[in-house]
Amino acid sequence: MNATLCVRGARAGGLANVDMDLPLGQIICFTGRSSSGRRAMALDILYAESRRRYMQALSPTERESVSGTARADMDEISGLPPVIYLGTLRRGRTVGDYLQLDGILAQIMLEEGQMRCLECGGRCHSYAADEVEREVARVHPDTRCLVLAPLALRNEGMWQQLVQAGFTRVAIDGQVQRLEGDGPALPSDESEVHVVVDRLVPNPNASVRFLEAVRVSRSISSGQTVVWVDGTSEMMHLNQQPTCGECGRQYEPLATTDFGAGQSLAGQVTLHGRTMNELMEAPLGSLRDWLAGASQKSQGQAKVETALAGACG
Repeated sequence: MNATLCVRGARAGGLANVDMDLPLGQIICFTGRSSSGRRAMALDILYAESRRRYMQALSPTERESVSGTARADMDEISGLPPVIYLGTLRRGRTVGDYLQLDGILAQIMLEEGQMRCLECGGRCHSYAADEVEREVARVHPDTRCLVLAPLALRNEGMWQQLVQAGFTRVAIDGQVQRLEGDGPALPSDESEVHVVVDRLVPNPNASVRFLEAVRVSRSISSGQTVVWVDGTSEMMHLNQQPTCGECGRQYEPLATTDFGAGQSLAGQVTLHGRTMNELMEAPLGSLRDWLAGASQKSQGQAKVETALAGACG
């Protein structure tokens, strides 16, 4: 890219065959009285020509739905970088908004970021159904486990309902009991009650039986899956919704809207050491450094790099 943007014979608006040499990499202001051509130079020449060149790079089909591909009224222009029209500045709007980076960054955070608990700061994780067995096998290989479903409802007929559904055991406050006869005494509201879905050894290569047990547990308990490691008191909470590994607090599944300015979770999810709040306030150059620290480049990160390349040169 040239160090100078050269315009020759500009005739838009109030311009009459104007020649200009504009240095790149600097802030340039066009001033003048009404109808002097200051706006025409910025919009009808520089922005319009940059937009036309962009449109020429599109396929004919894509070009049909976009207007404004006519050549700007001038003789020649050289050294023109990609141009973004920011329009009237609005209070509180960031450069990331205009470059449409905030939405892309939010998607990257959603897919790759590490969430921390608002309560205790512990790491929060969510697990797809087919990820649960691999995680258990990684932490406790070749160890028999109970797949449990937390039971929140307490009523007189719940044991009979579980038996009719095919379940034969429950765990009440860490004690497994069989559902025989009238079943165990009705637990108190303070008791922890889990339905025992299955007892099996996790396979690191995945098994249909374990996956089915996870799906059943989640259908009973609204997305929750608890794995009790046999012979220990350890309960692994491997839920569909984000759950703190320290205090067990659960959160609603995240969406990109949770990463907007002013949202509490925007400061609770980190990626490569930065939160969304920090990224939204960061200079564009530091975003490049942040992306450079990523060990793997996702499609979203590639989009950010493309936008930064056009904005920063």
